Amino acid sequence: MKRFLMLPVLIFGGFCASGAYGDYTKNGTYCVIDYSVSGGQCYWCRAGGDTAAGNCKKGYAGCMSTTEKYVNLGSGAGGWQCTMNGFCKSYCDDTQNFWQTFTAAGYDDPDLVGAEVLMERSGCDCNQWQPNTLYVRCAAGYYGTPDRYVYTGCQRCPGLKNAAGDTVYGHSTAGENENITDCWIDGADGPFGDNSGMYDITTPACIYVTD
Repeated sequence: MKRFLMLPVLIFGGFCASGAYGDYTKNGTYCVIDYSVSGGQCYWCRAGGDTAAGNCKKGYAGCMSTTEKYVNLGSGAGGWQCTMNGFCKSYCDDTQNFWQTFTAAGYDDPDLVGAEVLMERSGCDCNQWQPNTLYVRCAAGYYGTPDRYVYTGCQRCPGLKNAAGDTVYGHSTAGENENITDCWIDGADGPFGDNSGMYDITTPACIYVTD
């Protein structure tokens, strides 16, 4: 089966996080200042009015010697776009994106247990998180390939009974666990037991070899 890869996201994020706009800093809702310019260069989003506020004018500490520039709705400056909500980031950096179970992401569906979704930065200032359901995978300890539309399809790795009679489930590595053969029992979880008595796995791990 084909694996779910993050490659498109990584390429996209690499482009956005080039660092070309690292000196552009938002100062209030409608103002962005480019500190790479000597004295600072202020940009004012016209959604906040036709005249820049005091923190975005020539003479302000952030842009002492340069006259402010005006940005129309839909236009941008240094990775920030002028919107009705003020300056919002044109793209969110994906370097801190992370995987989270559907349950932790707010999906109350027992059929999704064992499935993870990629959480991405979102919002005007990229300080919020939202699930991108185009990227789903099975969590560690599970195996399978989640359905692209309903996200089900992850099964828990099989387990063995330990000395106390409790089931010790197998392990797997998230993102590398499409098949049961990607699961293993860790010898450190023993000793194990069955009707014939107690036993140990004397190698580091016992790997499943068949579907």
